[in-house]
Amino acid sequence: MSEETAAPKAADQNEAFLERAKASGLARLAEAQSDTAAVRWAERTADMLVRRLRDRHAS
Repeated sequence: MSEETAAPKAADQNEAFLERAKASGLARLAEAQSDTAAVRWAERTADMLVRRLRDRHAS
C-alpha cells in the first residue's frame, strides 16, 4: 500500500474509532443517568415506606 492510500485509510479508521468512542461514551452517560434516576426512585420509595411504618407504629 502506498503512502498516498495509507494516509486516507488511516484517517478513515481514526474517524471511525472516534465515532465508536463517542457512541460508547453517550451510551455510558445514558446508563449513568438511568442509574441515577433509579437510585433517586429507590430513595424516595424507601423514605415513603419508613414514613408509613412510623405512622403505623404511632397510631
